[in-house]
Amino acid sequence: MSAANTVAVLAFVLADAVHWPATLGMLAGALTGGYGGAWLGRRAPADVVRAVTLLATSCITAAFFAKTYAPALLGH
Repeated sequence: MSAANTVAVLAFVLADAVHWPATLGMLAGALTGGYGGAWLGRRAPADVVRAVTLLATSCITAAFFAKTYAPALLGH
């Protein structure tokens, strides 16, 4: 963790602005997903990892583009 992140965490904790049950749930999900993704990524064929990564990033990009520009393009 960088120094800036550490200071930010301390500021939120000291300001009592942390909702601990949600924080612990997010921590559990991040750890599970991080280790599980790394485990799966090491075992899956490289072509599959590349294809899934390309598909996911393309879908996310399209969703952000649509959310940002679709209202203007559709006249809303």
